[in-house]
Amino acid sequence: MGNTLIWFWGRLGAGPLITAQLCALAHARGTPIVVSISRDGETLPLINALPTHSTTLDMLPTEAALTSKCALLMAIPKWRAHFKALLIAHNITHIIVPMSFAACPLLIDIPHRLGIRITYFLHDLTPHAGDPTAYIHALPQRWIMRHVDKILCLSDYTRTLAQQKYPHIACEMLPLAGLYPPSHTHRSACNAPIRFLVVGRLQAYKGLNVLAQALNSLNANVNYTLTIAGNPHHRAEIEALFAPFPQVNLQLRWHEHSEIDVYYQSHDVLIAPYTSASQSGPVAQAVATAMPAIVCDAGALAEQIEHGAAGWIVSVGDATTLASIITDVSHILPSEYAQKSAAAHACALNARTKWHVSDLFS
Repeated sequence: MGNTLIWFWGRLGAGPLITAQLCALAHARGTPIVVSISRDGETLPLINALPTHSTTLDMLPTEAALTSKCALLMAIPKWRAHFKALLIAHNITHIIVPMSFAACPLLIDIPHRLGIRITYFLHDLTPHAGDPTAYIHALPQRWIMRHVDKILCLSDYTRTLAQQKYPHIACEMLPLAGLYPPSHTHRSACNAPIRFLVVGRLQAYKGLNVLAQALNSLNANVNYTLTIAGNPHHRAEIEALFAPFPQVNLQLRWHEHSEIDVYYQSHDVLIAPYTSASQSGPVAQAVATAMPAIVCDAGALAEQIEHGAAGWIVSVGDATTLASIITDVSHILPSEYAQKSAAAHACALNARTKWHVSDLFS
């Protein structure tokens, strides 16, 4: 009987977190796995913090190869040889790719030629509007999709699009919130003043301009604080947008995953006013921590909060309605807040169960 390999050589962002959570899920199910990761970056510390006794770990240095095009070209033959030897040595019959990364399209033909099944997490079918990496998204993913045997989507919204575009490939959906360990219980009340949170990569499609317009139209008696935490692509623009609001605390930098966890525990309501989306990692983590969320109706965001049961929904770009919801939420009764939080907690537990009973590792 063969083994399953989780393969992710990326270094930063959601990929390391998803890889580590997959390792934790496999361990909880008593499933032995092999994990191949980059030695450089965030994945290794996250895995080392887990009880991964049933995990065989393969580490490859990748950072030096990404310093220049010449270094990358020189690294590719070594990577291919290492990868093929790994697959054969550990009798790999199934590969899980939790997120695309630079080397993936350069090596994915190897397991395909060896007859190894490949399950690929398809996060986005198209690049986000304004994403500076959009130009390197489409062609590599198209090549990857020619070699995969199964697509795993993280929302019904994305699964529907994937089935339309790739009808010949098997497709499964497991909710993104289920990748995060759920909180032990729901939240009973929120703080006064209420503490709003925006977190994640601060790109154009995150709708911060809409949020600034909403804040600008609030009455003076609306009592709140707002933390905006993440790595900005346009720092000066974000600083200018929120300079008029003393209630806003800007934390514009890269954050460790442990720091992000603290933000969720120390705030009451997530705001995700995206102008476009597939599904959202920050919204999924809010659900897992039983935090209600204000979301726009782009992509799967409404789906992620049970179509409003675990939060509030606003139309894309509607600053007026967003301001009204922020006002209402700032005066929310403890019973209503607890009800929204309980719905988020129930959603998280249901999502987690789906991951535990899935056949992902078989």
